[in-house]
Amino acid sequence: MRFLRILAAVSAIVLAGCGGGHKPSGISPRITILNSQGLPGPDNAGWEQTILDRPVVVKDGMIQPWLNYDSMLVRSMNFLKRCEWIATPDGPKPAYLVTSKFNEDGTYPEGRNRNNQGGNAYFGMKLFRYYYPYFGDIEALRPVKDLLDRMMDFPTPEDWAWPGMVRTQDNDNPDGIYLDERIETDKAAMTATACLDYARFTGEEKYRALGEHIADLLLKNTGEGDAEKSPLPFRINMRTGEIEDAYTSDMVFVVELYDKLLGMHTSLDKADIKAKRDLVLGWIMEYPMHNCLWSGYFEDVEKALENINQFAPMETARYFLDNQEADPEWKQDVLDLLAFVKGRFGGTVRFGGTSICEQDVCFIEMSSHTARYASVLARWAAETGDETARKEALATFALAEYSAYNKYSKGDVAINSTGLGYPKCWFSDSYFDYLPHYFEGLAALPEMIPDGTDHIFSTTSMLKDVSYAPGGIKYTAFDPDGTERVKLSFKPKVIADGKELPKSQWTFGKWHGCDNILTINRKGVKEIEICEK
Repeated sequence: MRFLRILAAVSAIVLAGCGGGHKPSGISPRITILNSQGLPGPDNAGWEQTILDRPVVVKDGMIQPWLNYDSMLVRSMNFLKRCEWIATPDGPKPAYLVTSKFNEDGTYPEGRNRNNQGGNAYFGMKLFRYYYPYFGDIEALRPVKDLLDRMMDFPTPEDWAWPGMVRTQDNDNPDGIYLDERIETDKAAMTATACLDYARFTGEEKYRALGEHIADLLLKNTGEGDAEKSPLPFRINMRTGEIEDAYTSDMVFVVELYDKLLGMHTSLDKADIKAKRDLVLGWIMEYPMHNCLWSGYFEDVEKALENINQFAPMETARYFLDNQEADPEWKQDVLDLLAFVKGRFGGTVRFGGTSICEQDVCFIEMSSHTARYASVLARWAAETGDETARKEALATFALAEYSAYNKYSKGDVAINSTGLGYPKCWFSDSYFDYLPHYFEGLAALPEMIPDGTDHIFSTTSMLKDVSYAPGGIKYTAFDPDGTERVKLSFKPKVIADGKELPKSQWTFGKWHGCDNILTINRKGVKEIEICEK
């Protein structure tokens, strides 16, 4: 029996409303509910109820979003699209190519900070895959192109142990010039996935070629792991091949990359990909899923085997939810992982929302991690019908939104703080690794979508040519078979490839407790038009 199973049995009340703080075992017998002054108060009675200077909206004792999610998402994307440009040795570049963080008033310090461009590219592409169908805004792709193109400007020399590799993080020269010798293999996998998805959407061959080249290097270096080393080392010197840090639990992105390659045409050996994919997934199941050694992700933490974080277990849980066939015990495993993260990092509850801290060495409430937990919890609720989880997910998403559009924001551009305990801003935590979690929530719990609006909020295919007009939506899917869900303000009829789609392939009504949901099950068609009936 897995250690997590035992852990969950001991702390079965965690998901039902009990959790804890920073404890080596991950378990605490109580939750601390804090008021705006940081003092204990079970009902917050008699205190001014504010979070980050924002008055708290509460209904039936549960926190509510202070701004509708559509507005928050658009204003946040506007910040990326209109990002300030910063001088670099080879000319001005968007700030997200130069530094990872900035001041809460939107200004940039003189000293730059190390960057995580590979992780940002992955989450940026994931954000686009949600944002574009939902809003029809193709400009949301530009930050991804910027990140990938800038990494491609600095390939490693051909005589290095890892030749032709891009620099996926920038620790040594945070000035927009990427010269690092080290690579973190999980970031390499994330970058490759972003390249392959970007290539599929745009049809540009150079990105597919780069994605496959990165994957080839990873495949050649994937081997057996154990309790102290993962199948791919966390950090490797690309010039010498020297292993600098042998362990990371964040191997799920490698599995995701290998899955993607198995599902597409590739010049790489699929038998090798399948064998390495099974090896890495098997290691995850045998080691971190047993011993809870969920360490290794953050690029600014050096060799911290015992430094546990919430990132790896939550992204692993997301993979199990998305790929249930990969884990016959996915329900128990996801429940265990949620309990573990809440028990270790979710010891503060604010008006029903669970606030998640980042990692042991940076034990601070942060909204991207809070939203990550909420997104996995929302998906769990949608899959299982767990009403307690649904309510907690809604409150937790609402809580995490209070760091968006801080007091220095103006007009339709949102400056987002990192979180309730960290008012400064990071491009990762405030945008790239924050906004996609809300779209995961919208896909699972469409009640979060404002009523009276029209949005494609879920699709099993990548979409293109998305356009919105009053009383109508058009799009083209990359795959001939697939499912889309759309929240509508009107009663629809559906046209597929110029002909009315048979009623057997679509329904309109209630879905997951939400009204006015159109579900389209396409079979052999790609072009869809939704018209007002």
